[in-house]
Amino acid sequence: MQFGRSSHRRGRRGPEIELSGPVDLTSAEERALFAVFDAAVYVAGRTSVMMALRGSMAEKVRRLGVVGEPGHGFYAKRPEAEVMAKIDTCFHRGWLRFERTREGLPLLAYTPEGLAKGMRFRAEEWLEELRGQVGAVAAGQALKLSFLMTEGQQRNHDTVFLMIELMAREADAGWLPVLRAWSAVETKRVRAQLREVIEQLEGGG
Repeated sequence: MQFGRSSHRRGRRGPEIELSGPVDLTSAEERALFAVFDAAVYVAGRTSVMMALRGSMAEKVRRLGVVGEPGHGFYAKRPEAEVMAKIDTCFHRGWLRFERTREGLPLLAYTPEGLAKGMRFRAEEWLEELRGQVGAVAAGQALKLSFLMTEGQQRNHDTVFLMIELMAREADAGWLPVLRAWSAVETKRVRAQLREVIEQLEGGG
């Protein structure tokens, strides 16, 4: 989903929610949690996220589009209470908040800190994907990137720009073929950002 998209459906307050935890989270757990949060913020609640993390194939989980994606099933066969405590820890750490629907139902939402963390994780994920294409494209293979802007797919340009910033710190002339191929199929705004990196590398920077 597009980062930071708000439903703007604030309604009656509803009952207070008692959070469990906090508990410890590893780096791998944080990434798995945020992979599901990205699909769930502003459209789903804690229970749906917990079900997705445990690998549920229920209709409301499938509607989130997380089946087969990182995070889905990460906590397979783990107790519901344990997984919920992992989710609730993200509230304790200031990454998540609740946004109520008009009916008072609590949806997950990012705090500014959570949004920044989610964007960073996604940018690093996309950079790893791009990194894996450097040698293939240089050898003449077709570019294959899952995060390209395509019909029916939403993508936040700010996340792409963050990824380009991270990429520019490590790219060398060997990246030029993949960057040129990527630029050729991108939106105007992203092409402009990529052109700066390409010109720097072409000049030996």
